[in-house]
Amino acid sequence: DLVEVWREILGIDSIGIRDNYFASGGDSIKALQLVSRLRARKRTMRVRDLFEHPTIEALAPYLKRIESAANVPRDTQGEAPLLPIQRDFLCGHGGDTSHYCQAILLHPTQPIDAAALRAALPRVVALHDGFRLRFAQEGKGWRQWYSDEGSHVSFETVRLTGDFAAALTRHATTVHASMDLGRGPLFKVVLYEGDGGQRLLLTAHHLVIDAHSWRIVMDDLALVMEGEAPPQEPCSYKDWCLILARYGEQMPLAEREYWRSWDGRAIPPLALSPPATGRYRDLNTVSMRLDADRTRRLLTRCHTAY
Repeated sequence: DLVEVWREILGIDSIGIRDNYFASGGDSIKALQLVSRLRARKRTMRVRDLFEHPTIEALAPYLKRIESAANVPRDTQGEAPLLPIQRDFLCGHGGDTSHYCQAILLHPTQPIDAAALRAALPRVVALHDGFRLRFAQEGKGWRQWYSDEGSHVSFETVRLTGDFAAALTRHATTVHASMDLGRGPLFKVVLYEGDGGQRLLLTAHHLVIDAHSWRIVMDDLALVMEGEAPPQEPCSYKDWCLILARYGEQMPLAEREYWRSWDGRAIPPLALSPPATGRYRDLNTVSMRLDADRTRRLLTRCHTAY
């Protein structure tokens, strides 16, 4: 099981029991995916064990069989405390807090069955309770809670005519701007069709997803579309919020004082030439491509310097 999952996650056909996970292209996000795939096979391990024992030979003794299908209760109801990063965004953003999304636009290599995708999305959302979160401002503060009302993901199929790219951009912009923190849904999916083929847009508010989490969500979506059943995560988003709050209360004094010493400390801005305007329209984009060999070395060898 460990060898097969290792191959799946790293995307390599041949793996030795003494090959290093990180030297083979592994990272922390793939480690979470590895744990999830193992749980689907009734196996479990800690991510920490993988970091401390990054070969199959060394890790195997730490792999445990899940004897019972019983799940630890997950709290996914009612109010949930805001994470510090959520509170910082909501209280300090200063603009339209609803229009702050992360999105993925995919160009399918094979036609997507719209009906199958529509059926798969609610199953994926059921695995990630964060998509059910809603937000509202109360006085000078904000609150978040789990909603059981309405759909937690919207899906539509849109036929584009004329200039495919321009029409897609216009419609996608309206989708991003349509997020409603209080009513939801905060996860929206659009399948575009037209002379340019198909494109799949997945967008969610940044309060309920980040760039690394997309990889896990997309992995689960692929499994569901293939007829598999990804395992439920043992810890809910609310559970994590409460764990983090307790850690903050129990943080060792020396660590607490260290972080407090940075509060309010003036950080000089980077010297930029010409002076930064802070506007996206004034940014320049530099693109480059790496060949297969340089990509492999970047993914598997650079980390040894650290």
